[in-house]
Amino acid sequence: MMIRFKCMLTILIIAWAGALFSQLTIIVDNATDFPDSITNKIYVAGNYNDWNPADAKSKLKWVGGKLQVTLDLSVAVSTVEFKFTGGSWEKGEVKIDGSAQPNRTCYYKPGMIITQRIESFQQLAPHKLAVANNSIIKFNVYSPELQVTKQIRVSLPCSYATSNKKYPVLYMLDGQNLFDDVDAYAGEWGIDEAMDSVCAINKLPAIIVGIDHAGDLRLSEYSPYPIKKYDVKPQGDAFAAFVAITLKLKIDSMYRTLPGREYTGICGSSAGAVESMHILLKYNNVFAKAGIFSPAFWTNEDNFVYAEQANITATSKVYFVAGAREDDYSVMKDLEQMHYILLDKKNEFIQTRYIIQGDGKHTESFWRAEFFDAFMWLYEE
Repeated sequence: MMIRFKCMLTILIIAWAGALFSQLTIIVDNATDFPDSITNKIYVAGNYNDWNPADAKSKLKWVGGKLQVTLDLSVAVSTVEFKFTGGSWEKGEVKIDGSAQPNRTCYYKPGMIITQRIESFQQLAPHKLAVANNSIIKFNVYSPELQVTKQIRVSLPCSYATSNKKYPVLYMLDGQNLFDDVDAYAGEWGIDEAMDSVCAINKLPAIIVGIDHAGDLRLSEYSPYPIKKYDVKPQGDAFAAFVAITLKLKIDSMYRTLPGREYTGICGSSAGAVESMHILLKYNNVFAKAGIFSPAFWTNEDNFVYAEQANITATSKVYFVAGAREDDYSVMKDLEQMHYILLDKKNEFIQTRYIIQGDGKHTESFWRAEFFDAFMWLYEE
């Protein structure tokens, strides 16, 4: 009986130690620089919680006179990237001059305590933010599928105004992050600059249609299926219908597009990549191309089941890319699984490219660096 008790006690001690040393404590050492209205609503969003800007478990609290939070992390985590927010990305942290604050990086060791300083937040220095990119056309489109109004951003090719050409179209998720550091919470993709580069080498650029994400409801719109890890009502099917039906009809009526499926693509990263893959498969009669950047396929096994069951009957191109230094090894593993699912179909209509970059991380800067090559392969003439 005594031996059994000792064994149980040892197990409890090990479990307690494991819990203790799978935590990271973050302290803001200049919290008193801000009023209570700010410090009472500061959160940490990062690669450990799918960049949720209002994660209740990541809200900072005053403990012993210090504003801090202790994050419970997976023991598999080695690098934590994060930023501070005021509960939404519209209230994210910025530099003192209002410019974008790059992701913070912590090479995590279990039980680590780190101290950080926050320069400012968007709501405190809106007049100091960088000048907006005035070349981007912005307008709203009502989605009957989602029953909300979505902001759309359009970047027209360099030759659009001086020619009568019709252009292919690439629809991209997370529109706030595509063109403008003013709106991008972790740096922009530089998509308009990428299209300028396409023009410079005398290749046909595309009309880029950015669809703004839904802020705190981003995961909901980009999730075709429930996510066990989060309390998310999946609206991925409704979002897909909005893009493929309502928005595409609107764009084709407003601009000189090549409306055929062979000229139409969809692209996204992380949860946006999951939704982009879903859109390609569900509306394969509309979309022939997909850029899948660092996809979060872990959100539900049904992502793979749906791909296995998908019926591809026309030429479709999928560009898969991830980094060897992603937040979680599962990103690469799941990317490989999805790639093999498509290969196993032995379908002559499916064309894929599979890229793993050795220094790639789960960041906008990585996706920006990879976008040009992805576009050129997807839209090669």
